[in-house]
Parts: sequence; structure tokens; C-alpha cells
Amino acid sequence: MQQAVGDGGRAVPSLRASQSRLMADSFCVHRIIEDPEWCLIAVPPLTELCLQHIVQNFTNNPVLDRLPPEDQRKVLARLPTGLPLTVTANLISDEGYWKRCCTERWQVCDISNHGGSWKRMFLERHLENILKCFVPNTTDPDRVLELIPLCRDYVRKLEVDQFLPPVKEDEKEETDDLSDSGSDLGFGEVYIHHYDLGALVPALPLLEELHLTYGVKDCGMNFEWNLFNFTYQDCCNLAAAVKMCHNLKVFKLTRSNVDDDRTRLLVRSLLDHPSLVELDLSHNLIGDKGAQAVSKLLNHSKLEILHLCNNQIRDEGAQALAQALAKNCTLTSLNLRLNHVEDKGGEAMGCALLTNTTLKSLHLGGNRLAEPTAVLFSQVLTQNSTLTCINFSCNPIGPDALCSFCCTQPRLPAPPNHHPKHAPGLCASCELLGHHKRPAAYYRQRARLQTVDELVTIKAPTADSTSSFSKCDADIAGGSPVTFRLGYRRKQHQLQAPMQAGSIPLSMGHVWVCARLMGGWEEEAGE
Repeated sequence: MQQAVGDGGRAVPSLRASQSRLMADSFCVHRIIEDPEWCLIAVPPLTELCLQHIVQNFTNNPVLDRLPPEDQRKVLARLPTGLPLTVTANLISDEGYWKRCCTERWQVCDISNHGGSWKRMFLERHLENILKCFVPNTTDPDRVLELIPLCRDYVRKLEVDQFLPPVKEDEKEETDDLSDSGSDLGFGEVYIHHYDLGALVPALPLLEELHLTYGVKDCGMNFEWNLFNFTYQDCCNLAAAVKMCHNLKVFKLTRSNVDDDRTRLLVRSLLDHPSLVELDLSHNLIGDKGAQAVSKLLNHSKLEILHLCNNQIRDEGAQALAQALAKNCTLTSLNLRLNHVEDKGGEAMGCALLTNTTLKSLHLGGNRLAEPTAVLFSQVLTQNSTLTCINFSCNPIGPDALCSFCCTQPRLPAPPNHHPKHAPGLCASCELLGHHKRPAAYYRQRARLQTVDELVTIKAPTADSTSSFSKCDADIAGGSPVTFRLGYRRKQHQLQAPMQAGSIPLSMGHVWVCARLMGGWEEEAGE
């Protein structure tokens, strides 16, 4: 006990040394209980702490290029994928980082459509999504323009399958005033101009493919025909943009209600284009006048592939295309499926192919072609050595026209003990199958075809070329297993009696007779 000074002599107890140590020990125990995992060994190195700080503050201080390669890999593996493109687009080129960005954002990622580059895929699809969700007069145009310096060195392909119209303030009043019939007639077109690509497309110097569809997806109960209008102003803006895109090689404008007037406007902008090789205007409203405009483009461009599937082209439009095709020396593929060219247009195409030396593939399915066109094309097959694929599916050509295709081909040897009983002038396949006397039901049963109209003829001009419907006679003569197709079923058979070697172009009829000679006919359908 000690006497306290100035306290009347009262004694004040003092802390003993042992009590002080006890209090200090209790404090230490309390600290350990708060952090039971605390250990000097768990303290991270200073380098690790620095890397964590860099990752956490990467947006404000991107110092990736100042780090050693090993530390760069560690930082890239930890960076979040939601960083602004203004920070990452021109700084990060690591494919692993961009792969994480793609797989976390989209479920389906196929980099084969984007040149095998994850970064290119992310930038292209990101730009596509912004264009699909752009609402004129509502979305800030800078959202698109600010991406140009970030992706201009990577974007080579754009696929935009939706363009949203502007939101009208008086939409409810307009809807009340217009009846369903008025909407069907396309009233109110002036209100639905879409995003103008004129500022974007020319600013992408590497753009080679442009696939567009003017319409609205998943509109549900808000469906209106006006949502799918491709206005004349839209066409003017697009034509000017495409004309300024000098490296464009593939241009597709499908399912956009493109009519003759808009087709002529687009064609004028594509005349003498320096690099365009493929044009696809399928599933539109193009008629004869539009086809005539496209025919002028054939001989004023470098087009190699032209798709005009599912339009309203009739015989006059087909004749104009045929006239241009006769003089053309660049086009290799022409698709006119699901039009109305009929026999006048089909015969014009056949006459053009008698002089054309470049076209390799022609699709005329679903064009109401009959026997006159088939007979003419059977002559074309004997004179044109360039054409390798003709598709006449879904045409009412009939069994007689079917026979004309194979009768113009060289004769095939008959199987052993076969005695022709029919009139001379028929090829071996006609003699075996009796094309001149079999009804249509015979072909459906024997060849497993849904209809006789589903005729496809493919020639194999060389011994090395093959197709799904025919096999070159080099393999047949050698006795090797031959893969052929009857209808829609593939089967392999070993040739029983080797056929004579030679450069014999095979048609569908010859595939049938090959099946018979190989003993596979009865396996497909019994006698």
C-alpha cells in the first residue's frame, strides 16, 4: 500500500506486476480469438499484393504493358470481363481474356465464323447487339460512334437481323386511327425510318461481309406490318453506305420487303463495285423490273455468286438474267429457287448456258418448269463442260422429261444375261428401268423419292469429282465400294460386275442403273 499525496493519508491500492501481465495476456488471447486463422506464414508477398492492387484499380490505372510477361499473365487471368471497352479494346490482345468475355456473355460461341479470333468475335457481336437494340430518336448515336475507333481494326463481318423503328409519341392515337387493313397497306411508313448506317459502315475499313434484315424479332402481341418496312429513305441511306465501303465482298439483304424500286436504287450504288463477289437478295419482293436491274449488274461487277431465291421473278426477269448470263464471264453460282420463271424463262436460261463457260451451279427448283425446259437442259448437259450442278427440284417435269436427261448420256453396259427388248435409242438405264412405260408411282416406290418432281441431276466431268448423287466411274470400274444415294438414303454396295472405264458423266438415271448392277436395287425395294 502507498500513501497518496494530498489525500488525507488515505491508502490507494496499486496494481501488482502480476496483475498487469495477466491483463496483457488476456488482451492477446482476445486478439487471437477474433482472427483464429491469423498466421505470419499466410501473409502474401509484396508482389502478390501489388498484383491485387493493379487488378482492383485497372480501370483507372491500366499498367499492363509495364509488367513482366509472367505478371501480365497473372493480371489477365484475374481481370473481370466487365471492364469498359475503352480500357481493354486497344490494350489487351490476349485471346484467353477475350475468350472468357465471350463465353460469359453468350452461350453459343463459334469463332470459325469470325476468323478464329475471340477478340474479333467479341467486338463484332458487341457492335451487332448495339445496332439491334438501337432505337432512333431515343438511343444516343454516340453509343455507336464511340465504338468505331475501338473496333475499326477488327470488324470484318456484321450480321444484323433486326432494326428497331423509332418510338412514336402519338403511337396510341395512330393505332386507334389506323385499322388492320390500313396497317396491311403500309400506312405510316414515314414514321419508321431505321438507323442510318452511313456513318458507321464507311468508317470500318476492313469490313468485308454485311448481312442485314430490316424487321423486328420477338414482337409478340405488338406485331404490325409497319415494323417490317424497308423504307425508301432506309434504302437511300444503305445504298450510299455500301457504295462507300470499297472492301465489301459479301452483301446480303434478306427478308426486308425489297421491291423493284429499291432494288434498282441498290443496284445503281453497286455498279462497278471494286470488290463485291456475292450478292444475296433472297426472300424479298423483287419482280421482273428488279431482275432486269440485277442483270445489268452482272456485267458491271465482279459478282461470282448471286442469290435471288423466293422472289417474284417471272419469265421476263429470267430472260433478262439469261441474256446477261450469256455474256458473263465471272458468275459461278446462280440461285433462282422459288420464283415463277416457268418454261419461257427456263428455256432462256438453257440457251444462255450453251454459250456461258463459267457458271458451275444453277438452282431452278420450284419454278413451274415442265418438259420443254428439261429437254433443252438435257442438251445443255451434253455441250456445257463447265456446269456441274443443276437443281430442278419441285418442278412438274414428269417421267418423260426425266428420261430425257439420261437418254442424252452415253450408253452404259447392260448387266450379264440382259437382253434389251425396247426400241433402240434408249440408254441402258432406260432399258433396265423402263422409263418409257413406268407410271409415276413406280419411281416413288423404287427410288424412295417423295415425288417424281424431286429430280436433281449432277454431272461428274472428271474421274476425281464426286457428289452426293453420283460417283465417278473410275471407282465403279475398279470394283471398289461405291457410295450412292437413292432418294434421301445413303447405302454402300460392292460392285458385282465391273463396268467399263472411261469418262462417262453420271446423271441420276445412271445412279439408278448402277444400283441395279450392284445388286442394291432389290435391297432398297423388292420386285
